[in-house]
Order: sequence, then structure tokens, then C-alpha cells
Amino acid sequence: MEHPYKTTLVEMIETVAAASPRRVALWVDDVPVTYEQLVERSRAYANSLTELGIGRGDVVSTLMANCAEHLYLLFGAAYIGAIEASINTTFRGHFLSHQLRLAKSRLVLADADLAPQVFAVAPDCPDLVTVAIRGELPDAATPPPGLRLNSVAALLDGSTAIPAYRPAWDDPCTIQFTSGTSGPSKAALLTQSYMVNWGRQFSKFWYQSPDDNFLVVTPLFHMAAKGNGVLAALFHGCGAVVDSRFSVTTFWDRVQKYQAVSTTLIGAMITMLWQRRDEAPTEVALRNPIVVPIPPTLHREIENHWNLRMMGVFGLSETGTIIMGGLNGPLAPGVVGQVNSDSFDVAIVDDDDWPVPPGTPGEVVVRPRKPHAMFLGYFGDPDATLATFGNLWFHTGDLGSIDANGDFRFVDRKKDYIRRRGENISSFEVEVSVSSHPAVAEVAAVAVRSEFTEDEVKVCVVLRDGAELGHQELLEYLVPRMPYFAIPRYIEFLAELPKTPSQKVEKYKLRDAGIGSATWDCEQAGFRITRTGLQSVSPVTS
Repeated sequence: MEHPYKTTLVEMIETVAAASPRRVALWVDDVPVTYEQLVERSRAYANSLTELGIGRGDVVSTLMANCAEHLYLLFGAAYIGAIEASINTTFRGHFLSHQLRLAKSRLVLADADLAPQVFAVAPDCPDLVTVAIRGELPDAATPPPGLRLNSVAALLDGSTAIPAYRPAWDDPCTIQFTSGTSGPSKAALLTQSYMVNWGRQFSKFWYQSPDDNFLVVTPLFHMAAKGNGVLAALFHGCGAVVDSRFSVTTFWDRVQKYQAVSTTLIGAMITMLWQRRDEAPTEVALRNPIVVPIPPTLHREIENHWNLRMMGVFGLSETGTIIMGGLNGPLAPGVVGQVNSDSFDVAIVDDDDWPVPPGTPGEVVVRPRKPHAMFLGYFGDPDATLATFGNLWFHTGDLGSIDANGDFRFVDRKKDYIRRRGENISSFEVEVSVSSHPAVAEVAAVAVRSEFTEDEVKVCVVLRDGAELGHQELLEYLVPRMPYFAIPRYIEFLAELPKTPSQKVEKYKLRDAGIGSATWDCEQAGFRITRTGLQSVSPVTS
């Protein structure tokens, strides 16, 4: 690697393979792949892709569960300047066709059981020429006329010779799709150096020696798996243990088997593990897990119980890691970390883009300090790219604060912020408080209409399997734990929360649902929340 910030994905793995060819790079569902094998198989993919007519700038998409082939494609495409685009494996119909069209995908690698989903939308995807199948295609699955079929297994039959094209550090190599919670998903275009730098940054959280292993339990179509785990491990010549999925019951067995020092836990994963801590060992190999978000009320208990340090992070596919936490000591509960000033400038601004005082919530905006530290733009959508860069700062759409000590705290998605009777309320903070109840599995807090001005707070709650919890019981639990103005007036228990295929809560659906017949209103039930606590009053009739 001649220049630390001008490194390609190809150079990253070739460097390790030359020095330690038999070192294991990947364990994919317990099958080892050495660095030498990773390089050879990636070259085979590169040459096979060339034979299929794929070249520089062409997009190859995947619709596959976690597998080694997914990673052979990432590096194989990088060898020839092509672009891989990983699609959520739950996508079908419009969700799938939108992303295939957006990326102008020419080739799709699909699991056999998912291939029929591709066949169904292929007529709406004019750029799509070939589908390569991983596994045995069901007899009833018939491709539409004109769509060529190939085998993913056959891609390994390609020559292992070094491809003629040698990629550049600033070549586009990956499309990462945004979640699409507020509109159609967009295709963030990332360069080879961006991907290498993502691995470099995340390896700072846990890397101490080449013997360290990282456990990947999230899908490879997310950067939490592909970047935090695989690229961070390969950057230092470590091993990435790639599992097919996250399992509460087997998680600690996997950690101990591979002596994994880190992993990425998102959403409710850490809470689910904590709720079953009696089934887990007290002495664990896990040293520095990356947890998003770290639950403030359980922060210290979790760290002390397992003798580990949770690492905080804030970033987007478009920006990379702009906030890093835990590198210089334990984080205070509620603090995500500090600005990654090596690569970024970060500011907190008001609606007019003026900086706000330290500790004041505002929108998080960011700009790079190094070339290609951020995305190239939204593929095929220059208008959307331009719209995100107000006053030459990338606007994240997230609210946060940075205090006088430089500590960053996440507040909310800007569109999810709640305004109630003159007070600003973070839906995130409401959700943290509600989810601290042992009976609660998931929660989403949203604004609903008020008979006065501004909003009222409603929480939609999913209970743990077998748990029981009453509306009044939950309300009484929250009163001593929250500011009076943030305590939800409305509570509704649901079997599940509406989510995008990437498992992000679709809050707009909950807001649109408003106050229905199944929604409990504390005021109609005879309670009023005041500065001094919960008061019993005459029930309000609707």
C-alpha cells in the first residue's frame, strides 16, 4: 500500500495474501477461506465477469444470503472496475425493481429460492441481461424470454490470472442503497478508497493483533457487516467470522468458539442478549462490541457484567464514520462519541444553517477533509445529490448535539422530532425510556394531533413473548423516569411494528394511523400528567 488513503480493495487483500497466504481471512458458516484463496477466487470471479460482458462501470447486483460468493463478487468486481450493489434479500416487487433499475444492473447473483423474485420484475428492468443462480433452481421457476441464466458456482471456473485492468483507488466499486424511510431509496456510490477507509476506521474500535477475529451477525447487504466486520478485519489481515444471521441462543457460543473480540449489534440485539444474560457466560472473549444505539439505562450494567467496553458510532452510508466513541476510555451513558476529525468536519446547525451553541440540538452536517472520505453522489440522481449539500455541507437529516467537551449525543431523526406544548421531545429518548421496561421488546414513539396546538406523544409497543403489561402499569413506570412533558398520553400495544425490508420502523405509517379504537388515552382513562406526577381526574369523554 504505497499511500494509506490511495489504496484499492484489490491491494488490500493482495498485500496480506503475499505475506500470509494461509492465514484465514473468512469463516463463512464455519468454512474457512484463506487470504490466498480469497485472492484466487476473486480473480476467477473477475475473469468470469469479463467473459459475461461485464466491464468497468457496469453494475452487478446480489440477492443472496450471507455467503462467501457475496464477497468474491465484491473483490472480483473491484479487480475489473465494475460495481457491486447488494440488495436486501427480503425485497420483491416494486422494492426490488426500483433498485435494479436505479443501479442499471446488468447481472444479478441470486439465491435459487430468491431467483423467482428477480424473474418477476425482470421485464421492468431494461438493463438486466443475466441472472446467475446460487443453488438448484426450483422446477416451477421460469425466467422470462430473453433473460439469460448462469450459475454462481461457474464463476469460480474463471482464470485466476491477474486481470488486465488494474483498478484505481478512486474507481467506483460499490452501490449502497439508502433505507428509503422517507421516500424511494437512493443509490449511494462509493469508491474503492472509501471502502478501504471504512475498514481502517472501524478497525480502530477493536484491532490489537492479527489474531483478533470479528463476528459478523448482520446481513452483508448492510455496511454494518460488509464494512464494520469484513473490511475492518481484512484491512489488518485478521479473520471475519460470517454467520448467516443473528441468534440470541447461539451468539455467545459463536463468540467463544472463535474468540471474537468484536461484533456489531444494532437495534434491539444488545437488549435481547441482556434479557437472557443468565444463559450466557460471565467471562467472554468479546472486548469491544460496536453497539448502535447503546441503551443509556443499561450501559454501565452491561459493561460491568461482561467486562467489556461498548463502542459508539454515528454515520451514514454516504458519509462513513463521522462520530467515534470509546477509543479513549468508557463513554458516559448517552454519549455516542466525538467527531472523527481525521477525516471530517462536523457542525450542528439550525434550520437556517447557522451553528447553534454547544449542547444545543440541531441538524448534523458534515464535510470531508480527505478526497473520497464520503460518497461520490447518488448514482444517476444528480438533483438528489445536490439537494443534500446545502451551503456546501452534507445534511444528514439527523438531530444531535455537541457539548463544550466535544461529546456528541444523538437526538432524533429530524422528521421524527416531536413538539409538545412548547417543549421539544426526542422520540429516541422516549423510546429508550419505554424500552427499559423488562416486558417491552420494541417501541416506536410518534407525534399525533392534539386538540390544542402542536403534538401529543403516542407510543406503539410490542411486548416480549409471553410478557403481560397494562397501559396504566406502563404509564406509572414511566412517570418517575421521564420529564413530565415527554410522558406519552397515548399507548397502543401492537403485535409488530411496520418496517421497511431493511428493518427500519416506518414511523410515517404509525403517524398516519393516528389515534384509533385500540389506542389507550390516559386522560380518557382518568389520569393527567403534571409537573408533580400522575394525578387521578374525572375521565375525559371523547
